[in-house]
Amino acid sequence: LEIIRRTIEDGQAAGSFRKDIKSITAAKILYGALDEMVTNWILSKRTYQLAPMADEVLKIFLGGISTS
Repeated sequence: LEIIRRTIEDGQAAGSFRKDIKSITAAKILYGALDEMVTNWILSKRTYQLAPMADEVLKIFLGGISTS
C-alpha cells in the first residue's frame, strides 16, 4: 500500500495525477480493486486470464486520477 501511495504522490508532484485526490485514499481504492479481482479469480470455477482484467482496472483507475 505504501508503494502505491508513494507512486501516486510522485505522479502528483510530476503533474501527471490530480492533486485534489488524497494519495492514501487512491492507493486503498486501487489496492482494494485489485485484491477483489484476484480473490474472485482464485475462487472462480471458471478458467480465465487475470492480466487483461488487471489492465482494465488500471485503465479505469488511471483515467480517474490522470490530469489529462
